[in-house]
Amino acid sequence: MLYFIVLYFLLIILFSLIKFKEIKSPTLNLFKSMFPSWKFFDESNDTPVLLYREADDWKICFSPPKLRWWHFFYNPAGNFYLAYHSHLQQVLGELTVASVEEATHFQDNLSYKMLEHFVRSKSPQSDFQFKISSIKKAPNGFAIIEDILISPKLKVEIV
Repeated sequence: MLYFIVLYFLLIILFSLIKFKEIKSPTLNLFKSMFPSWKFFDESNDTPVLLYREADDWKICFSPPKLRWWHFFYNPAGNFYLAYHSHLQQVLGELTVASVEEATHFQDNLSYKMLEHFVRSKSPQSDFQFKISSIKKAPNGFAIIEDILISPKLKVEIV
């Protein structure tokens, strides 16, 4: 059993050191959300977050969950938060390598639509807008350092 655990960690280290080509296939691109992005270990920057607003004030879409001792064994909220943060890293990576034409049509991208879905899952009751920003902690909440991506105002979908 110990052999498999050591092998598992060695494979993680090996695959994190290998540089892979960028995937250009739209079909394979759909599977990116199923695998975590390890790019957040490359460098330390300000924290990117997804913010949304319905009226005037920007709110953080998903805050880190509070940790309890049993979360070491069962932590669905923590897993969701890691997937969400991994997706933010993926979007930032896609924006970084996007050409000018791709950046102007980024709203048609699957990653953008997933961000929109994250915000809609917070059940906005009116028209809303979202953005990805770098933030830092401030005495009264948070301070926005830089806006990276800002959506247009979006309408609520009536089902």
